[in-house]
Amino acid sequence: PMRKLWMACEAAVIKGGAILSRYGHASFKRGLEPHFLKFLVKLGCPILYMVHGDGIYETGPGCVFLADDAMLGHRSCAGNEEGINQITPILQRAGVKEMHFAPLQTIMDTFEAGGEFHIDMVAGPVDLGLVLVYPAALPFDTYMWLKEKGFKLIEVPRDEQLKCVPVNNVIIEPGKVVMPSEATKTNTILRKEGIDVIEVETSLLTKGGTNGIRCMTLFLVRDQGPSLSEIKR
Repeated sequence: PMRKLWMACEAAVIKGGAILSRYGHASFKRGLEPHFLKFLVKLGCPILYMVHGDGIYETGPGCVFLADDAMLGHRSCAGNEEGINQITPILQRAGVKEMHFAPLQTIMDTFEAGGEFHIDMVAGPVDLGLVLVYPAALPFDTYMWLKEKGFKLIEVPRDEQLKCVPVNNVIIEPGKVVMPSEATKTNTILRKEGIDVIEVETSLLTKGGTNGIRCMTLFLVRDQGPSLSEIKR
């Protein structure tokens, strides 16, 4: 378990409450669901849904909000079609109008060939209309969806992605983001774009495996944010 330090990023908290995961890739973590349920209920966070049956969806890393009404998800060993079908109406009732589930590549036994199974390891918003992406793991139809919706994409260099996963960041508000301090090239680009970058040293975190800042963060409360229609195209 110490190699998989994304313990916090387990539930997706949306308007109204939380959607709990049913693990696919992380099947070794099955049995933790009741503990996260109790934790959230103790905080007063309603449970809207728990993926079940034949459904698989790891909701925390699989719900990346690009705007208040737009979300990126994934199809992979961490999210199958049944899982997507289960969570889609819950998200729609919470006001999510635009959803794209990226078909992600299989990693198999080595990371050398690339590939990811969580969308938050492929794309991360830093401002309204501005998204960090790792091109080697970005499907073409996801690239086209982002461009058609008016997003500007910033490519993360391969060496920084492998070292500290800059796309796996924590956005505080549009234009203000927590980033790994080791991502020097990416952070320089973001600052040139006018982004307020808060740097956090993460070298010890990444020694534990393929983990990032977002993997360690459970989003509980969000203020109303901008909508997709507010992007200046």
